[in-house]
Amino acid sequence: NIWGDVCRQKAMWLDLILTMIHCPPGVTAEIVLDTMGNIIVYRAESLFLVFNITRIYLLLRVCKEQVLLSLPIRFTISKFSGVSFGWIFAFKHLLEGWSAVVNLSILWCMLILVSGYGLRIFEFSACELSTTDSPSCHLHNASRWSLPGTAEFDSHNPEMLKINTVLWCFFITSTSVGYGDFYATTHFGRTVSGVVTFLGIAFVSLLTAALTNALQLNGEENKAFLIAEREKAKLRLPEKAATYLQLWYKTVTRRPLDGLNVLNIRREFFETLA
Repeated sequence: NIWGDVCRQKAMWLDLILTMIHCPPGVTAEIVLDTMGNIIVYRAESLFLVFNITRIYLLLRVCKEQVLLSLPIRFTISKFSGVSFGWIFAFKHLLEGWSAVVNLSILWCMLILVSGYGLRIFEFSACELSTTDSPSCHLHNASRWSLPGTAEFDSHNPEMLKINTVLWCFFITSTSVGYGDFYATTHFGRTVSGVVTFLGIAFVSLLTAALTNALQLNGEENKAFLIAEREKAKLRLPEKAATYLQLWYKTVTRRPLDGLNVLNIRREFFETLA
C-alpha cells in the first residue's frame, strides 16, 4: 500500500507541520505577555513568521539529498555494509577537507541571519504600532521596562530594529564573547540567545577541528615531504661525514677535540644516514 507507506513516514508529517501551519491572510491578533514584570504585546502574524522560518529545514534536506545522490548504488552499499546513508553520514561527508570550512561558515551565517531576525521580532512590542489597540499598551510597564539590578528604560529600543545591530549581537554571542552593548530583554529573546550561544560554541569547535584537519598533509603531500627531507639529508651527508672523519682521526691520534661535541656529531651523522 503506497499511501500507507507514505503516511508512516515521520518526515512527511514533519514537513506538513512546518509548511501548512501559518497565519491566514488578513487575520491578526494581539498576544499580551508578562516578561519579568514587563508587558510586551506581540502580533500573531509576527509569531507565526518566526515559526515559518523553521521551513529552512527543507533547504537542509535538499542539501542532504544532493550529497547522497552523488553516491552511486548507495542502497546496495548500505545493504551489504550496514552503513546508513542518512543525515549523520551526509553531515560527516560535508565535513571533509577544505569544503568543511566553507560549509560550516555557510551554516554559521545562516544561524546568525535566522536567529538575528527572530531576536528582532521578539524584542519589538506591537505597542509601537499605530494599529495596535490593546488596553495593555496604556500601562506604565508596557512603555517603561525594568530588569533586576537595572533602572527603568524605554521599552522601544530603535537599535534592536536595525538588522545590522542584531546580526552583530548574535555574531559576538555565537563566538561566546558578548560585549554586553546589546542584549535580550524578553523571555523569547533570551531563549534564542541561549540557543545561539550553545550552537555557536559547537560551530566554533567544529570549524577549529575542520581547519586543523584541512591544514594537515594528506598522503601524497606527506610522501612528497619525506622525499624532500631525504634529498636534503643527502646534501648534508658529505659535510657530516667529513666532520665525523675528523672526529675519528683526532680520537685515534689522541689529539685535542677542540670543543667538538662527540655525542652530537655521532647522532647527526647517523640520523643523516637514516
